[in-house]
Amino acid sequence: MRSTAATARAENAVVRLCHSGLGVSELQPRVLSSLRTLMPVDAAFFPTADPETLLLTGAYVEEPLGASTPLFLANEFGVPDVNKFASLATATAGGICACTGRITRSASPPTRSPWSRG
Repeated sequence: MRSTAATARAENAVVRLCHSGLGVSELQPRVLSSLRTLMPVDAAFFPTADPETLLLTGAYVEEPLGASTPLFLANEFGVPDVNKFASLATATAGGICACTGRITRSASPPTRSPWSRG
């Protein structure tokens, strides 16, 4: 398990990167590198989205996910599904549970996300 100090350092690294003024193509692999210090990531699909419409505008894609990108996009925009990016991006945890039909209460004790500011 990661220490609180290591988690805070990684979180601060991501925040610094996001405020660094880097272009998207430079930012995405650096943010992923910082996230990989917190959790294992085998491959990433790291999209950019229009903030008004939440439509995807591009993506940093690592293999083997590149070959699956057309399938992901067809599912995201071509067929009804409760787990659409735009819905998940704007939903609360309770809203996600309601959308997916999963129970809203966990049997495990509540935890604070390392990404929360509260």
